[in-house]
Amino acid sequence: PENISKLKNLKVLNVSANPRLNLSQLFYVLADSLKLEKLNISNNNITELPTELCYLEHLKKLVLDHNPVNPFTSRNMMNLPENLSSISVKECAEGNVDQRLKKFGKLKQVQTTSYDYETIQQIHLLLPKVTVLIQ
Repeated sequence: PENISKLKNLKVLNVSANPRLNLSQLFYVLADSLKLEKLNISNNNITELPTELCYLEHLKKLVLDHNPVNPFTSRNMMNLPENLSSISVKECAEGNVDQRLKKFGKLKQVQTTSYDYETIQQIHLLLPKVTVLIQ
């Protein structure tokens, strides 16, 4: 991961299906990448979002598909970058939505395959402008 820090203009990174990758170290190294806007970390058996994810201040789209994590629980949510506008959580863990989701006022889109009506309603109550796409 150290060499990736040399890619200062990196905008999109796909590290999906790399469960042995040290994501905490990767996010720490990527913190200097001022242009990273989209990150795909799907299929990595992530059960909790690393704290270092919040270092990616310019990240706009995060793909978490097929990981046993619920990014909207209190333990995980505070690690999300505040500038996030789109998150994909297809086939991720479900659960209650933490009230602090309101902090993510720039979030415009949530993509999912499995959220139930109650979870979608909780998201809409906290962020009324969010579009939830069920695919």
